[in-house]
Amino acid sequence: MSSAVSSLLARELVDRGLSVDEMARLLGLTQTEDGAGLGEEGQT
Repeated sequence: MSSAVSSLLARELVDRGLSVDEMARLLGLTQTEDGAGLGEEGQT
C-alpha cells in the first residue's frame, strides 16, 4: 500500500472514530488478505 493511500485511509478511519488499535487491526487484516502471506502459508 502506498503511503498516500495509507494516509487517506487513516484519516477516513479517524473521521469514523476508530481508535489507533482498531486502525492497526484493520490495516493488518487488509495487508494479510491482500499480501502473499496467506498464500505462502497455505501452500507450505
